[in-house]
Amino acid sequence: MLLEAPKDQYEQAVNLMREKIKEGKVAGVTDPEEAQTLVKAGCVTFKQARNIAKAGNIDSLLFDAKQSVVQGRRWQLVLCKGWRSTERMYRTD
Repeated sequence: MLLEAPKDQYEQAVNLMREKIKEGKVAGVTDPEEAQTLVKAGCVTFKQARNIAKAGNIDSLLFDAKQSVVQGRRWQLVLCKGWRSTERMYRTD
């Protein structure tokens, strides 16, 4: 099992994993030095990850651009407008 930690919390996560291994809370692992193989450093910091989850800020836009994701207010408005016009077409009252 591999655990991914934010880039800025990697060392803290490895130390915590070492403690858990010493306490016997990690099944199948007895050597605390194996903690580094169980924890992977993420490619973004915790703050960046939070910002990526929020739409419309610079971190999420950069992440979307790197991942080739099409997302934006204009596209959402087009979808909403289309849904409302379709709803009116099928209204029975």
